[in-house]
Parts: sequence; C-alpha cells; structure tokens
Amino acid sequence: MSQEVATIPPETKVAIWDLDGTLLNSFGIFQALIAEITPRFSIDTPREEEMLANYHGSLGDTIASLFGDKLSEEDRTKFEQDFLAGQDGHYLEVEGHLFEDALDLSRRLSIAGIRQVVVTNRGHAGRGNASPRSIVERSTLVDHIEHIICGDEVAVKKPDRSVLGTLLDDWDVSAEELVVIGDQHVDAELAANLGCKAIIVSRGGEGIVTERIAGAGAVAVQYVSSLGQAVIAEP
Repeated sequence: MSQEVATIPPETKVAIWDLDGTLLNSFGIFQALIAEITPRFSIDTPREEEMLANYHGSLGDTIASLFGDKLSEEDRTKFEQDFLAGQDGHYLEVEGHLFEDALDLSRRLSIAGIRQVVVTNRGHAGRGNASPRSIVERSTLVDHIEHIICGDEVAVKKPDRSVLGTLLDDWDVSAEELVVIGDQHVDAELAANLGCKAIIVSRGGEGIVTERIAGAGAVAVQYVSSLGQAVIAEP
C-alpha cells in the first residue's frame, strides 16, 4: 500500500511529529528490555510480531496490552518501573537511535520554513536520557523542533485533538495548514480528529496500521516505506 511519493502541500505551516517509531528507532531497545525483564516475572518473552502489534500508546498502555492478565496491576507497575530504570543507559548516545530519513525530512521542513512540534505519549518526568525533551535537546533535532508535548504533561493523549492545547490558536494555524507525520494508527486518527493530512511511514507494521485506522474518519493518509519519499511541494 506504500506510495512512491507523499506530498506535503505548499500551504503547510506546521508538521506534527510522532516520536517513537517515526523519529526515534526505539523498538530495538524496547525488545531488548522486554526480553531482559520478563524472566523476573516468570512469563514468556512475547514474539516480535506480538510486540509490534502492541507497541503504541504510553509505556503503561503497551505493557497492559502486551501482557494482559499475565501480570497483575501491581506487577505491571513494577514491570514499568524496571523498564524505566533499565532504559536510561541505552539513551546515553541518542543520535544513533534516530532514523536518518526522519532527520533528513526534519531538515527539509525547517529549510522550507515549516514549524515542527513533537507530540508523543512518551512521558518526560523521571525518564532521564529517554525523556522526549532530553532526546531532542541532545540531538540535531534541537535545531528543527520548536515545541514538544509529552504524554505526562497533558490531560489527554493522542489521538485526542485536545492534546495540542492552545498551540494551533497561539500559532494561528488552521487544519489545512497542518500535516501529521507518524507510523501508527493513533497518528492517522489524530490527523482525522484535527481534519488534516497524514503521512504514515511503515517501519515493518503497515498491515497493522491500515487495519486499525479503517473507518477512523475522513482523513487523507499517504503511506510510505521511507520518509525520503515525502516531497515538500513548491508554493
């Protein structure tokens, strides 16, 4: 279903980026940590396809979705704490975990004068090196990303359009001037709720994404296998 080219319209003023799986190649770290922690709870490590299918939302949501009733609520909380404690070292050097096609598109958007914001369900507080704010500040993204909305800093999360708060009003931006760039159904659903276009990059789970957003609402979704296929149209 991927297209050869995805077009970012010339009227675009703001790009809304997802973080995990779109800008940040965090799935490998996620896999390694899950495999490291599951023996502590005497449960099997899920298969890669199971992890991919449940790798979305907040960390707590992902753990609950992935393990279900295999973990009690208390054990899910402990599992999340172990995950957060273990991941800090993996993010000491962050640039190497960023997707080059996303970095390139971010640079091109910046040159075109398009403002960029990261909207992520990943939390900030207590995340250390793995905080979205730390990831941006310690990488070349700091030159292009103007605003960051973390999952624990807002009352609602993606795909609720209210996750943006007053940002669009503050920046005087309409739906026609937005594009959402992500890799999951929640990103396409956010675009649908905002009434704007979406570019969804497949990082190995395109079938899951397309199935999950079916009937999500009227939204122009362009699927690509690489963000290098995203072209910024001339005014």
